Amino acid sequence: MIGRIARPQDYELDGKAQELLGRFHNEIDALLLLKPPDQSDQQHVVVGKVLAIYQRQQTQGDWRTTRYVAEIQVAACEKGGGLQKDDLVYVRYWHQVWLGKKEPPPG
Repeated sequence: MIGRIARPQDYELDGKAQELLGRFHNEIDALLLLKPPDQSDQQHVVVGKVLAIYQRQQTQGDWRTTRYVAEIQVAACEKGGGLQKDDLVYVRYWHQVWLGKKEPPPG
């Protein structure tokens, strides 16, 4: 099941992810800048506005995995080709939560 996410508080994310998502989730001229420290291996680096975030949650064994897709309207392309202003890009990311009663396995 995929549904539109209403509030960042609904996520079970670590502090940094929660802060970033809360800051950028509001659709009031918020810019999302996904820029890792080292961009040498990145094909595309874009600046844009988050239009929507969708989630799907699945529990398998002692793990609950939430997969997300963010729809982003490109404002500028800093690296890579083929993307124009106002193009839509989709960013996928995920988060896992251990639900088991014992310690989670290493790794």
